[in-house]
Amino acid sequence: MTRDAQAASGTPSTRAEPTSTAASSVTCLGCGCACDDLTVHVSGGRIVDIAPPCPLGRAWFGDGGAPAETLSGGHTVSLERAVADAAELLAAARGRGLVVLAP
Repeated sequence: MTRDAQAASGTPSTRAEPTSTAASSVTCLGCGCACDDLTVHVSGGRIVDIAPPCPLGRAWFGDGGAPAETLSGGHTVSLERAVADAAELLAAARGRGLVVLAP
């Protein structure tokens, strides 16, 4: 039954609609342009649209999900381990410059 038909019949919907939000003035670092006028639409905890559309920005943002595994020190580790390693690096760099190059 469509939503309009449910409304007309008075039948309540049993399916929860995902929450949808939009964030504006988002900066993309997908390329050297660093566009800072993007609007990112999120539904159900995932990025569903980016405006204005850009293939590089779309690839950079992905769906907003975090990978199950990532690299730290050249080895595949869990996301939790990678975050802990990053925290250690930042704590050790206290007051010094830090440069991170990623592929």
